[in-house]
Amino acid sequence: MKLWEYTGHFVRMIDIAGNIREGRAEYYFSAADNDHDEMRAVPSICVGDYYIFEDEIVSMEILKPRVAVAPVRVAHSHAEAAV
Repeated sequence: MKLWEYTGHFVRMIDIAGNIREGRAEYYFSAADNDHDEMRAVPSICVGDYYIFEDEIVSMEILKPRVAVAPVRVAHSHAEAAV
């Protein structure tokens, strides 16, 4: 499963316990990111407010594509901020 492809999309996910969760998929972490003492070296992602490892996911589907967000203009000086 390519979890990173779900990032930013509204998804439905079913875990190995049969729980169904829906929400925006965010905060993808690769196996290398998770490779330390406290966690397993397995990719993970957050769906809504639920953090889950890839090997605990039975299925995931995109319900709504990611919504494009208009870029925010950042002022680089006080003169620009006043405009």
